[in-house]
Amino acid sequence: GDEVVQLYLHDVLAQVTRPVRQLAGFARVPLEPGASARVNFRLHAERSRLTRAWSGFFTEYPVIVGPNLLGPVWNPDADLDVHHGLDMLRQATRFILPASVLGFPAVALPMGVLDGVPQGIQFMADLWREDLCLQAAALVEAGVEPITPTQLHW
Repeated sequence: GDEVVQLYLHDVLAQVTRPVRQLAGFARVPLEPGASARVNFRLHAERSRLTRAWSGFFTEYPVIVGPNLLGPVWNPDADLDVHHGLDMLRQATRFILPASVLGFPAVALPMGVLDGVPQGIQFMADLWREDLCLQAAALVEAGVEPITPTQLHW
């Protein structure tokens, strides 16, 4: 049968309170009854360094808000362009990448339509502080007119 091996870590250098154990990796290992196996995990030091740096930033600024995408909305399939697509995506998603890649909680809030293009903002906070994102989004949402869905044209 298969066994699932889990690797848990504890960050002793964190500037904010962290869980005693945080899942850092897992692997499925085929094992016969009574057998053992060695499992190697590759830890991502740079990812951990960036997570600690962002968490340090969040000790001073508990919630940050920015655009869902930077720059103008691109044409359909522009992100698939072999020569420019990846650079365009990197530039456009610069603000939202830390939440996506490092696992920070985020809330995207639609803000309306400008020149036929949907607009939105994103709130981001430290790990396990979804409550702060939701509270900030609720405050902004309470201060704007209700948004009606755009008319889709197929």
